[in-house]
Amino acid sequence: MLNTPTSGNFETYRDADWFRFHADAGQHYQFTTSLDQTNWPPDLAVYDAGGKLVSDVSGLNFEPLQSGDYYLSATGYVTTSYSVTLQVRQDDYSSNNSAPGWLSPGAQTSGVYAINMSPGWYRCRRPMVPAVLACPATSS
Repeated sequence: MLNTPTSGNFETYRDADWFRFHADAGQHYQFTTSLDQTNWPPDLAVYDAGGKLVSDVSGLNFEPLQSGDYYLSATGYVTTSYSVTLQVRQDDYSSNNSAPGWLSPGAQTSGVYAINMSPGWYRCRRPMVPAVLACPATSS
């Protein structure tokens, strides 16, 4: 599945196909499908080995907190064949709070939205507040 299109068929409305893949903690992954917005793209969700929902793959991106085997569920709404591909993507900051960048009061920082719909996370200290907070930065 990694870097290789994997084919599937949605035989009925709301047919769900499942695919197992291995992912490494902190790595950025992006799912692409052969179905675009005009062809009723499938709903994608990632589950851990125990069957717990880990991500609804918002924006087709996934960054696991733990290394291991995961399962991609692809649910279709039209009867059609399709393919799904998993790719490793490079990003400058974590899309979760596992490895945030740093912000300092009065200072600026910058980041690159290298992955569509991937927020960057920054750790910052607010004046008069001793706790360290995670501050998501998203594009508009």
